Amino acid sequence: MKKREIIPGYKGIMDLDLTNIQEEYKKDTVEQHYREIKEYKKEQQERPPHLRYENTIERIKKQHALENRILSKKLYKLSEEQLKHNESYNNSKI
Repeated sequence: MKKREIIPGYKGIMDLDLTNIQEEYKKDTVEQHYREIKEYKKEQQERPPHLRYENTIERIKKQHALENRILSKKLYKLSEEQLKHNESYNNSKI
């Protein structure tokens, strides 16, 4: 099994996987990857703040994480209440 070679991306640019790239092309590929990241950063700075990645995609990801935490807490509370209800129901029949 080949060793995976991953070059990290940046926000809207995905990671670069060099695992199946021939050795002679790796240097150019990595350089191009870093050029694209640099261009991406420049492009993001030129955008109005409300259209930048960190104010759109990252904000939505944070909101989803918050909603998932709230939902988990609600589900946990409901399961605890159901467990108490079941215990009291089971104990009342004895």
